[in-house]
Amino acid sequence: MDIFLGGETLTLSGSNFDPSSTLTIGDTVVTIASITTTTVTAVLPSLQPGNYVVKLAGAGGLAVDG
Repeated sequence: MDIFLGGETLTLSGSNFDPSSTLTIGDTVVTIASITTTTVTAVLPSLQPGNYVVKLAGAGGLAVDG
């Protein structure tokens, strides 16, 4: 079984991101390194290779879902 060791930086760009947002990749909650109203950065966790749904959820609902 191959496992991606993680450590790469994920950057999401957009608008009106909520500073209290949570980020999930698949079923894994990911720690957000920094968040502004336009950019979210996080360090990717160790995951098995594959396709994952990325969700960024704030008080107003999902900002990223896909």
